[in-house]
Amino acid sequence: MPTATHLESMSIRGFRGLEHLELEDLGQINLIVGQNDVGKTSVLEAAMLLSGPLPPVLVAIQNLRRHAVTDLTDISLLLHRLNPDQRVEMSAFTPQDERRLTIEMSKNTLTIDGESQLQNGAGHSADGRVDMVSNSSALQSAVFHYNAEIRPRGTGVSRTLGCILSVADAQIKMTPTTIAGDPEEGVLSARLLVPGPGHEAEPISDVLIAKRQDKLLECLQTIHPSIVGIATKNDMAYVDIGLDSMIPLNMCGSGFVRAAVIFAACLAGDAQILLIDEIGSGLHHAAVRPLIEALLTVSEQQSVQVFATTHNLEVLRSLEETLSDDSFIRFRDKTVAYALAKRLDGCVKGYRYDYEQFAHAVSRGIEIR
Repeated sequence: MPTATHLESMSIRGFRGLEHLELEDLGQINLIVGQNDVGKTSVLEAAMLLSGPLPPVLVAIQNLRRHAVTDLTDISLLLHRLNPDQRVEMSAFTPQDERRLTIEMSKNTLTIDGESQLQNGAGHSADGRVDMVSNSSALQSAVFHYNAEIRPRGTGVSRTLGCILSVADAQIKMTPTTIAGDPEEGVLSARLLVPGPGHEAEPISDVLIAKRQDKLLECLQTIHPSIVGIATKNDMAYVDIGLDSMIPLNMCGSGFVRAAVIFAACLAGDAQILLIDEIGSGLHHAAVRPLIEALLTVSEQQSVQVFATTHNLEVLRSLEETLSDDSFIRFRDKTVAYALAKRLDGCVKGYRYDYEQFAHAVSRGIEIR
């Protein structure tokens, strides 16, 4: 069962390749499975947006796709089938609140002053709209409206944030239109990890500062037994494998580097939700189960909710084998799988599997639809 800082359910409409997808009864460990191009990564991005519904997250998810934002066409990639009439709608529940997010394109051409700023409510008209002014450097273009709300369950003041998104100088410009309460209050710390070369040393440095080095080494040794030490310098991590000097972490192979990044993100202490795209990427099949076992253990210790995508059958088998082990029985009620599949009409549907259904399907070679 998710804790107070975890997502219980998600609803996604009109986002990227997802026309309408509902994910109910989320667990602490959530495995998103399916073939290529069914929206698995989009589910992770939606979870990131709902965890911290602030406009800069839009920039972050585009950067992780390695796609720089240069004009409004790049923002329109968020819309289902690139339809300018499509409205992105997302919602999620946590034990403490309900979260809603909408993104839609304006059909009107507006003049926005890229220099204008809202401070302490200045610039609001009586009805709460923001006054736009023009100058010689004004940007003439269509714009996107971004609105987010976090509504506490029971008592409490809703926190809302409305912005107009435009693009100038190849960067997203954000002009607030409505602000109620502290928009950063209630934001959950989510970290999205995608496959790719190299690593950032910051999460590993955070682990060392938090004195969780022994836990990190314990996790790493399940995959690379010769590791006896780890350190960081500048923006690089180094590992001790018993040689005269440490070697750069990047020299240990992409699969091991990815495992180190996953463990460090979970142990760093700031992530409440960890989003892992293609969890088995770069790993030898023999390393998949040790990765899963260590991830289950540290996510429980740190109270981190995990969402991981895969189309790798070895990941499914390794998870089933791990959960069938008596040492990991306690994770059965915390782990769920969601299979995404395209229907004949092209729409993506999600199928939820609890442990019993998941284990039955995997152990008998039945396709998880």
